[in-house]
Amino acid sequence: MQITLTSTGLIKPAEFESWRLGRQRTIRQTVGDIMRREGRGIADAAQQQARAVLKGNKAWRSFRPKVFDSKPDRLPALRIGSKIPWLGMHETGGTIRGPLLIPIIKLGPKAFRRLLTDLNRAGNAYWVPGKSGQPVLMAENITEQGRVLSKFKSAERKRDRAAGGAGRLKRGQDIPIATLVPQIKIAKRLKFAQTVRNRVPALAAAIANALRG
Repeated sequence: MQITLTSTGLIKPAEFESWRLGRQRTIRQTVGDIMRREGRGIADAAQQQARAVLKGNKAWRSFRPKVFDSKPDRLPALRIGSKIPWLGMHETGGTIRGPLLIPIIKLGPKAFRRLLTDLNRAGNAYWVPGKSGQPVLMAENITEQGRVLSKFKSAERKRDRAAGGAGRLKRGQDIPIATLVPQIKIAKRLKFAQTVRNRVPALAAAIANALRG
């Protein structure tokens, strides 16, 4: 995801170009150093806000600061962002159209792909119609795949106890794995742009103070 925010008025391009090369280098070095220092704090704030709303998904760690200051004819630029594209949907909200296979418990994409591979390799994956009419992927409760299905078996025991049962599973019992849905709606949850925007004035002030010193 990428959002662009700018702060103007700190240094006029014409004024910067009129200074001597040595002065330009000093300014670029100063601005770059401040952006590196302040950028870490801005990225940390973005991470903490994302961590609070993503709840268990470690994608919040992907927010990073990066300073671009390799071109001598340009002032440095600071980018705060993530390389994970789907985070942008949580910033704006929207609909992802499928069909999409959604696991019934929280499971990372890599772990889910490994699970599906293991189930298909063992021939232990089949479809049944769900209560809402959407197809549900099931797996049979067999000893040979006890480890592979452990988290889903725990979820099934919990559901059974919540319904008044004993929370016991029988050998050969159907264990729900995932539901096939036509689309999912993503609510606007992240406040990445606002979090970064709130800290731009402090960054601008730190740069202005350094240049006046």
